[in-house]
Amino acid sequence: DVNLLGGCSTAAVIGTYKVARDFMAAIWQVSDPLLFVVYPELAKLWTRREFPALRRFLRNAVLGLSLAAVVLFGVAFIVVPPTIVLSLSEEFAAGGSVFRWMIWCVLVWMPLLWVNPLLMAAGRANLFFRATLVASATTLLFDLLLIPQFGAHGAAFAYAAGVLASPLAGIYLARSAGI
Repeated sequence: DVNLLGGCSTAAVIGTYKVARDFMAAIWQVSDPLLFVVYPELAKLWTRREFPALRRFLRNAVLGLSLAAVVLFGVAFIVVPPTIVLSLSEEFAAGGSVFRWMIWCVLVWMPLLWVNPLLMAAGRANLFFRATLVASATTLLFDLLLIPQFGAHGAAFAYAAGVLASPLAGIYLARSAGI
């Protein structure tokens, strides 16, 4: 994304995009501990073949993760843009808008946080790998299509689309494999 952006825009645009992407990395740091809670429980329930309990866990996880996603999205949407200006300078104010083009993916991704851990718990790392390839291809495709015309905002949308592609592809692949 940054390399393509570099060929189509100025250093200032690249800088604001990188700032927005760095703030997204901070958002993922908030969600990472949830993976450490979800994966072991999925692995335990899967290996014990406790599928009704697994379904209940997933249902509760989706509800809880959805609520967390809404809260995280709302707080980040409001707090991050002024934080960018306060911490860096007014020159990076556009980074807040670019960040907002990225953060929407949290609303879909976080409730699906369980998908890739479930593939791993089921012993289907190959499906997780394929879902990751789909995500990478999606990001690259959207980067190529959107960056030349929309610059940093196009890169931000491509980033978000790539984030969503992995769990959505994972769900499709899991269902196709009978998981």
